[in-house]
Amino acid sequence: MGDSERALSRGASAGDLARVRRGSYLDSVAWRGLSLEDQHFIKMIATAAAAVRSPVFSHESAAVAWRFPIVEGLPSRTQITVPPGSGLRSNRLVVRHEAPLDRLDVIDAESIRLTSPSRTLVDFMATRSFLSAVCGAEGALRSGLVVPEHVEEAIARRRPFRGSRRAEAVARFASGLSASPNESLCRVRFHQLGFPQPTQQKEYPGLRGGHLEVDFYFDEFDVICETDGRVKYEDERYLAGRTPQQALWEEKEREDHLRSMCRDFVRLTWNDAWHRTGLIAKLARAGIPRRP
Repeated sequence: MGDSERALSRGASAGDLARVRRGSYLDSVAWRGLSLEDQHFIKMIATAAAAVRSPVFSHESAAVAWRFPIVEGLPSRTQITVPPGSGLRSNRLVVRHEAPLDRLDVIDAESIRLTSPSRTLVDFMATRSFLSAVCGAEGALRSGLVVPEHVEEAIARRRPFRGSRRAEAVARFASGLSASPNESLCRVRFHQLGFPQPTQQKEYPGLRGGHLEVDFYFDEFDVICETDGRVKYEDERYLAGRTPQQALWEEKEREDHLRSMCRDFVRLTWNDAWHRTGLIAKLARAGIPRRP
């Protein structure tokens, strides 16, 4: 902007600018309009611009750049991997993880360096909760950014490392069929609560030809289970030119059609699965038992 640091600081004090870090500012209205993930990405760009040597962003920071789904919170500090014995320490802006990096593990993007999608996922799975790791892994698999074979190779290159067993457990569990974090959350809850794992994306004949895919089908009990959220009726990407009323009516027609093709039909919201009680009650009413 050509302004001095003092002038920029005055702008931040007045509320016109948001201070990303020393020397880096953004219009405050634009900053508040960003998602937490986009704010974190802006911090990464500012961190790279201020660094003497280009850092390698990893863990949650690289996951943000690769657009992995992140649930259960995002760290406020950017995450970087440095060589063992570098002597570099974490501070109030940056967390530095000491670990070796193979040449296959680093990607040079336009303005920043990142761990590769596979290496990012390995670090993510090793350090996040099982739930968060599965949501991230299933999103990455579904997008095609990673494939199971490359994840296995990245785990092998990374050994030995803390959290390796956790990463391997998540890699075994994760499915490339989950189309949303809501579906991943439900799969984790089924596992944690002792419900059977259903078939994913089962196909049925459509109302007017073609076919319909359902999120889950409990084969043994002939129960279809769909995850649901307001995004289906509010987000333009899902509305695809329809009004929310049209989308709601079409979903009702779809549900009525599917109900005629199974013994029972269950809808699970994010809150049902997150807080568990709604999920437990709805599956119990549908006659789906838990393991003792």
